[in-house]
Amino acid sequence: MEFFETVIARRSIRKYLPNVEVPDEVVEKAIDAALLAPNSSNMQTWEFYWVKSPDKKQKLIEACLNQNAARTAKQLVVVVANVSNWKKTQKEMVRLITKDGIKNAHPLVMQYYTKLIPFTRA
Repeated sequence: MEFFETVIARRSIRKYLPNVEVPDEVVEKAIDAALLAPNSSNMQTWEFYWVKSPDKKQKLIEACLNQNAARTAKQLVVVVANVSNWKKTQKEMVRLITKDGIKNAHPLVMQYYTKLIPFTRA
């Protein structure tokens, strides 16, 4: 319930305090949770970039129109949708489906990942 309590109590932060650090373990746990989010056909076309470098962060601040939230944060996590990732993920899904224990997957599941996904992504 801790997660849901956090979601319910959360607020949009517009300015971060300079003396407050978010532990790496907290950021890692948040990214791990985001990776478990449901998505279309398990294609996981996202990429996460955890930006700690001051030089890269400065470029992101400019891209964020110098907003307080970006400017005062010690680190930033950037989420990017890379639609070309479906090719790698589709192969992994087929591998997992044909792996021992899932060999008896319904034929439509295999057709979906081997024929329909490549057809709709082309």
